[in-house]
Amino acid sequence: MNEAGNGKETKGGLLLVEDNEADVIFFKRAVARTKSDVALEVVMNGVDAVQLLSGGGAYGDRQRHPLPSILVLDLKLPRMSGLEVLEWLSGQPTLRTVRTIVLTSSPEESDIRRAYALGAVCYVVKPVESAALQEVVQSIVGYWADPGAGQAPLARHAVSTEARP
Repeated sequence: MNEAGNGKETKGGLLLVEDNEADVIFFKRAVARTKSDVALEVVMNGVDAVQLLSGGGAYGDRQRHPLPSILVLDLKLPRMSGLEVLEWLSGQPTLRTVRTIVLTSSPEESDIRRAYALGAVCYVVKPVESAALQEVVQSIVGYWADPGAGQAPLARHAVSTEARP
């Protein structure tokens, strides 16, 4: 329930956890192109992601750093890997409403299996072409806007271990 107590859930935005500045800039521009009203917050490492999600440290003010609805998580991060963030998140019952989309360059089956086992709703290997990456970001924003209807376009980009030879 939201703070106003009117029974409506407060919808959070997107939290992008990405250490590559060029990828962050591209992601921000791609979100802006969707003309969505989604709020986007960015942190550059896994430790900051955990602090923001837990409301600790510099992220204690929920007005300035609201809990996101969707966590877009790279795996190869400094200080704490994306898989370590997922492992931490899986042990936080109060954060079960935060859906995690892994968006990473790793096509490793072990990473894919581990991410899904730890609760990721989707695992997407970052496309190298900007048009394809723009489509992925549009699908993520669509999923944010309407999780039921938005999951099908997002699922087109996802990889799973069943489809692999």
